[in-house]
Amino acid sequence: MSLSQKLIKKYQKLHKRKFGENISEEESEEALNNLADFFQLLLDVDKKNNTK
Repeated sequence: MSLSQKLIKKYQKLHKRKFGENISEEESEEALNNLADFFQLLLDVDKKNNTK
């Protein structure tokens, strides 16, 4: 998934505010991709459960 620079920078600021540490663009991109994958998994499970 291709993430915009704006979203990556926004996540870096959020992470800094929440955890008090700076993270790289690569770490931000990985975290955002992991979050998107997690939500996709939740959607897949929900779809599976609703088709029964």
